[in-house]
Amino acid sequence: MNEFKMLKNTHSFFQIISISLLLGLSGCTSDNQETSVSLQQEYKFQPSDSQISLNNRGVGEMGYFEYDKASQTFQELVNSAPDWDLAKQNLAIALLNRQKTGDEEKSIEISQQLIAQTPDNIVAHYIVGILKFNQGDCETTLQSLQAVVQKDSQDAYALYFIGQCYLQNGDSQTALDYYQKAILANSYLRSAYYGAFMASQRLEFTDQATEYLEVYKKLDNNPKAVLAEIKYTRMGAKANAHPYPDDNGNKFELSEFNPPFFLSKNQLNIDSSKTIQTFGFVNLNRNAKTQLYVVLDNTLKIYDNFITNPKELETLTTNLQTNAENLAWGDINNDNKIDFYATGLKDQLYLQTDSGFEKVNMNDTGMLGFQSKAVRFIDADHDGDLDILLLNTEGQFEIWNNNLNGTFTALSGQTNLANGSGFQQIYAHDVDNDRDTDIVLLSENKISILLNDRMWDYQYIESEIFSNSIKGLTFADNDVDGVLEISVSDEAGQVYVLQFDQGKIKRTGEFDTKLKSPIMVSADVNGNSQKEILLADNQSINIINHAGNVVEQISVDNISDFKVFNTINGAEIIALTNNQLWHIPASDNRGNFMLLNFSGKEDQANSVRSNYSGIGTSFTLRSGSFYTSGDSFFNQSGTSQDYQPISIAGGMKLSIDYLDMEWSDGVYQSEIGLEVGMFHAITETQRQLSSCPVIFVKNNGKYEFVSDVLGVGGIGFALGRHQYGEPRPWENYLLNDGQISSENGYFKVQFTEPMEESAYLDSMKLEVIDVPESYSVVLDERMVVSEPKASGNPLFYKELIRPYRALNKQGSEITSSIYSTDKVAAEIINNDQRFLGLVDEQIITLDFSNELFGGYHLLMSGWVEYGYSQTMFAAWQAGKVAQAPTIEYFHDGQWKTILSQFGYPAGMPRVATVPLNIPEKTNKIRIRTNMEIYFDELALFQSKQANDVVSHKLRLTDARLFQLGYPKRTDNEQRVPSYDMNNVQPFWDTRYMKGAYTRLGDVNELVQNKDNALAIIGAGESIELSFKDELPELQEGFKRYFLLKFHGWAKDMDILTHNGETLEPIPSSGNVSAKSKKLNQKYNTRYQSGR
Repeated sequence: MNEFKMLKNTHSFFQIISISLLLGLSGCTSDNQETSVSLQQEYKFQPSDSQISLNNRGVGEMGYFEYDKASQTFQELVNSAPDWDLAKQNLAIALLNRQKTGDEEKSIEISQQLIAQTPDNIVAHYIVGILKFNQGDCETTLQSLQAVVQKDSQDAYALYFIGQCYLQNGDSQTALDYYQKAILANSYLRSAYYGAFMASQRLEFTDQATEYLEVYKKLDNNPKAVLAEIKYTRMGAKANAHPYPDDNGNKFELSEFNPPFFLSKNQLNIDSSKTIQTFGFVNLNRNAKTQLYVVLDNTLKIYDNFITNPKELETLTTNLQTNAENLAWGDINNDNKIDFYATGLKDQLYLQTDSGFEKVNMNDTGMLGFQSKAVRFIDADHDGDLDILLLNTEGQFEIWNNNLNGTFTALSGQTNLANGSGFQQIYAHDVDNDRDTDIVLLSENKISILLNDRMWDYQYIESEIFSNSIKGLTFADNDVDGVLEISVSDEAGQVYVLQFDQGKIKRTGEFDTKLKSPIMVSADVNGNSQKEILLADNQSINIINHAGNVVEQISVDNISDFKVFNTINGAEIIALTNNQLWHIPASDNRGNFMLLNFSGKEDQANSVRSNYSGIGTSFTLRSGSFYTSGDSFFNQSGTSQDYQPISIAGGMKLSIDYLDMEWSDGVYQSEIGLEVGMFHAITETQRQLSSCPVIFVKNNGKYEFVSDVLGVGGIGFALGRHQYGEPRPWENYLLNDGQISSENGYFKVQFTEPMEESAYLDSMKLEVIDVPESYSVVLDERMVVSEPKASGNPLFYKELIRPYRALNKQGSEITSSIYSTDKVAAEIINNDQRFLGLVDEQIITLDFSNELFGGYHLLMSGWVEYGYSQTMFAAWQAGKVAQAPTIEYFHDGQWKTILSQFGYPAGMPRVATVPLNIPEKTNKIRIRTNMEIYFDELALFQSKQANDVVSHKLRLTDARLFQLGYPKRTDNEQRVPSYDMNNVQPFWDTRYMKGAYTRLGDVNELVQNKDNALAIIGAGESIELSFKDELPELQEGFKRYFLLKFHGWAKDMDILTHNGETLEPIPSSGNVSAKSKKLNQKYNTRYQSGR
C-alpha cells in the first residue's frame, strides 16, 4: 500500500500504531476497546428482581441522557439497597453528568465512601479522578487515576486524562508518554493522537507532531474512532452506568458461522406463460412487505406475498412500451408514492396515482424520444428530489435534473459530464467520503468516476485499462474504516479491489475466482458484517468471501439472472432459470439481522429535505464490539434499480447500541437501541440544523432564551448555482429591563451554537440606554435585501400608528394577529410545500383610519423560517426565487411600490424596522412576500429625537468558552422556537466543520474589540460574557434598555453551503493586523472535525 511510504524514517512507536490503523480491523473485532476488569467486580450484595429492574431502568435513562430521571431512579435504588455498591456507583455517575448545584460534591462523596469501604474500587477512583480533572485539580486527579491504571493498565481513557494533567502542568514529555500508552491501549482513541500532537509540538518534535495530527484527521471518518471528553459515553466504560452483571452484562462475541447459508430452492407460483423480460423488487408501502415485480410480454405485474401465496396487485398492472428492459423505482415527484422509469425502444416515466401507474407525457418533461439501456434514480445535486441518470444505446451518459415542477434539465448542457460513449452500467456512491454522491460508470475495460463537486460540477477520473472485459461492480467497506472498496469482476473471473485515494483510482488487491459470470452482486450472507460477492455460472451461484475463497455453491442450472432479496433473515435470492422464478431462502446458520427503510419525509412537519424514498442514505451500525455499514444506493445492478428495505447484520445482542446515518442531504442522524430481528422505518428528523448563534441572558438568577443573532452574517449561503449571499458582519439586538438583570454585580450573556454550525465572534458590546418614560426605543435593524441600508442605531418614538383593520390575501380579517407582539402571528396560507422557507405569495393589507403621507417607519415584529442552501438551490432550479417583503400603497385605484424587497426580521423573534416615504396620501398599505415570514405585529411610527437620553457602556470583564451541550429546543405553533437552558443534552446529531477552533477557557482578549481576532466556536459550545454592573440608579421618570452589539459571522454545514465542511477561509473585516494574527495563532489551536 502506498500509505506505508509515510512510515519511513519515523520512530518505531508511530510505525506500530500507523500500521495497525492502515491495515484496519474487521467488523467483528474488539477494536482495542477497554478491558472489562472494572465491570467484573464481585458484588456481595444480591439484589432482588425488582431492584435489578430499577437499576436497568436507570441505565436506560442514562442511555437517553435523561440524567435527572436517572439520578432519581438510582437514588431510589440506593435507598432500598444501601449496601449495593453498583447502585451507588451508578448514582455517582448520574450525578456527575446531571451537573446541578452540589451534584459534583455529592458524586465525590459517594465515591470516596466506596473507596473507604473497598480501597481497590477503581470505578470509584475513576469517578473522583474525572470530577477533579473537570474542576482543574490535577494533583488529586493524578492520585486517583494512577490508582486506576495500577489495576487496569489498559484503560486508555485514564491514561489519556493523566496525560492531559501532565500537559497542563507543563511536563510535555511525561504527557507524551501517557498519550502513547493510551494509543497502545486503544488505537482508535482520537483524542490521544491530538494530545500527542500538542505535546510533540511543545517538545519541538515537528515531524512527529505532523504524523500524530495526520492520524487524528485520518480517523475522522472512521466509525470505530472515539473521543475522550467530559461527556457521558465519552469518558470510558468506568464512567458509564452499568446493569447487574448477571443481567445481560456479559460480553457477547459473534459465533463462527458455517455454511450452508442458504436452503434448497423453491419454485415461485408466478405467471411464466410468456417470456419474462425482467424482474425485481419494490417496496410500495415502505414497510416490511416487499413486492415482486415481473415484466413479461411488455406487461408489468406486481405481486404481494410472492414467496408463500402470490397475489397480483391488478390495479398496478401496467402495459409498457415495446421491449421494456430496465426499471428504476423511487418517488420522483415527492408525493409519497413510488414511481418508476422504464427503458426500451421508447423510454417512459410512470407516476403512481391512487388508481395505478399513469404515463407521463414525456414531451412535457423535456425528455421525449429517448431509448436507453441503463437507468438510475439518485439525488445527484442534493436538493431533495430524485434525478434520472441514463445511458443511451450508444453508451452516452446524461443526468436529467429534476426541477420538481414536472420538467427535467439535461446537465450536459450546463456542465462537463463524461465525454464520449461506450459506457455500459451506472452506479452511485459517496466514493471520496465527503457527504455528496459520486457517479461510477462502467465501460468495457475501465471504470470512470464523476466526482461530485456540487452545484452540478464534476471531476472526471478514469481507472487503469483492464486487459479483459469488465462484467460487474460492487461496493463494500468490510474493514469499516470509512474508506470504500470497489470490486470489479472481469470475463475471465478475476476480481480487482480498487479504492479512490488522493484523486486516483488505485488497485489495492485482486483474486481469481475462475468464474465467468455476467452478474456480480454483494451481500452479507451470514451476519458477520462482511459483504460476500455472489457470482453465477451455468450451474450454480457461488458465494465468495473477501479473501477470494468460495464458501458456498448453490446449485441452479441455466441461470438467466438472479437478485438478492432483503429479508429479516438477511439476504435471500430470487433466480430466473428457464423462464421460471425460484426462491432460495436463508438457512438458520446465520447471525441476527434487521430490516431498515429510510425516508426523507417527516410526516408531522409535512416537509422534506432528503428525497422521500431515502435513496442515497449511508449508515454505520454498532452493537458492542460489532460494527457494520451499509447504504441505500441500491447498487445491485448497473442497468436497473430496485427499491426494497435494507437488510443489515445486527450483531449478537437483542438491541443495537446505535445506528449512525448520513442522509442524502448530508445531514447526520443517529438512532439508539433499535431491536434486532425487526423491521424499522426511519424518517429523517426535521430539526433546525442551522440558523445563527443563539443568545441567552441571565435574568432573575437563571439563563433565559432571547433570540438568535448574526443571521445577517451568514457565510456561503447559496441563492442559486454559484450564487451566494453577501454577509453583513454585525447585528444589534435590544432588550428591555425586564429581560436581563444583574447578579452579584454582573450582567451575563451566553453566545451559543446549539446547531450544526460554527460562529466567529469578533466582539460583543453591551450598552445601556435610559430614556424618558414617554418614549419607546427600537432599532434600525433588519436583514437588508435592497436599499435602504440598516444602521443598527436606536430609534425613538412616542406612539405607534396601528391599522384599524388587517386583511390577508383571501380578504379575511387578521387584525388581532398583527396587533401586538405575543408570538401569535398572521397565519400563512400556502399550498406549495416543496421548499423550506418559501411559500405561495402572502399579502397583508393594512387599513388606517387617518391618511398617511410623508415619512414613517414600519415596525415589524416577527420571525422567519429560513431556507437552507440546499432548498434555495432546489427552488432556483424550479424557477422559484425568494421575494423579500415589498411594501406598496394604494392610490387612485392602483397599488404603487414604496420599497421593493427591503428586508425582513433576520431570524427568531425580534423587532425589525424600515424607513419609508409615502409620496401620496393613502389609507392603505400592503406587504407582499413569498418567504415564510411570521408577522407578529405590524404598525407605523414617526421617529423623533428624544431629549435627555443617557447612554452607558458596560465593561466586559470576563469571557469564557466552554462546551455547554444542547439546550432543548421546542418548536411551537407557527414554528416559533424556544430553548430551555434547564434541559441541556450533552450530545446531538451534529458535527464539527474541519478546522482550528478556539481553545476552551478564557477568550477575553479575542472578544473585547472589533479587530479580526476571532473566538471560533462549534456545535454545542458557548461563550459566557460577563459585564460589570457599574450603572447609576435609574432616574425617576425614565426607563432602561440594553443594547447588545455583536460583530462576527456564522456558517452552517448544509451540503450546498460554500466551504461548509471547513472553518476556512476565516472571515475578516479588512486587513488583519499583526497583533490580531498573533492572538488568532495563540488561541485558535483546537483542531476539530466530524462527530
